[in-house]
Amino acid sequence: MIDEGQGGFLFDVGDVSGMAGALKKLEAHRDLCQKMGEYNQVKAYEEYTYSEVVKKLTGLYSEVMNDSVVCVAGNDILRA
Repeated sequence: MIDEGQGGFLFDVGDVSGMAGALKKLEAHRDLCQKMGEYNQVKAYEEYTYSEVVKKLTGLYSEVMNDSVVCVAGNDILRA
């Protein structure tokens, strides 16, 4: 997800003036583009590692399937 002001800008769907304003701000502050890119790269490396994605997806699948997954260890899923 986007962290407003740190990793990007958020605006409502169809808010053309909001999007234009964000683009103008990025154009006027090229250093901000660099900072946001660096912020998002660090965030991606920290939050989207293989093990983190597996944990998140396992939890989501468990919720959807109403299953009781207890633990994810490496490639093994231990069930209750």
